[in-house]
Amino acid sequence: MKKVLTIAGSDIFAGGGLQADLATFSQLNTAGLAAVTCIATVKDQFELHPLATSLVQEQLASLAAVPLDAIKLGLLLTEETVAETKKFLKSQTAPVIADPVFAFKESKNWQENGLARAIVTELFPLTTITTPNLAEAEILAAMPIKSVADMEAAALKIHRLGPKVVVIKGGNRLAGEQAVDLVFDGTFTLLEAEKLPHETVNGAGCTFAAAITAEMAKGATAIEAITFAKKFVHAAIRQGYIVSPGFGNVWPNGLQTEEAH
Repeated sequence: MKKVLTIAGSDIFAGGGLQADLATFSQLNTAGLAAVTCIATVKDQFELHPLATSLVQEQLASLAAVPLDAIKLGLLLTEETVAETKKFLKSQTAPVIADPVFAFKESKNWQENGLARAIVTELFPLTTITTPNLAEAEILAAMPIKSVADMEAAALKIHRLGPKVVVIKGGNRLAGEQAVDLVFDGTFTLLEAEKLPHETVNGAGCTFAAAITAEMAKGATAIEAITFAKKFVHAAIRQGYIVSPGFGNVWPNGLQTEEAH
């Protein structure tokens, strides 16, 4: 069985973060491992708490001898964690799928531009595929994105930062009836699916990148893995469930087993 690692934060509600990653890895018949970077809690608002850098380093050192088939990067939270992740990745040969988490709907005001700069500088040169959402792509490309043409221009800018393949997730943020994702791997590919009325469901981005990671580990090409992940997440959103009033999760049991690679 292929071994896949997520380096990510813990989501207390298990809709996103490493919980969603591990659920997706399992659903797609891969063996998931995890290094925890931070934990989330909710009191009056959504709060993030980084693990000590030494604990992140020790976790990654513990995994150094494991032969990995693909690696997913999620919420790293601090520049120190980014630095430790870079050291680890430089010792690896597996494809790296980076979900550059620094703008997300659970905490609308949380954007860490210092973290974005660190990810671009330290990790993007080591990245196979990056999967920013529309808000993250705007930060990375330093431009507003209101149309598919804007997505194309932004993808070119992000590609020049180092990743071999760029996927910009339009999701519900882009106007229109279709949820449009744009892939740039030297050429542009549009992936479209009907928008679903699940505004409070979270974890779609994590599940999407995790599905790409699992499929890449099993030998899929980048475009095959991304196309599969789009279908997988669309089906998973349909099966989303409510955790508490006004807050729901994607359920990563998206496609039937026979449809998985």
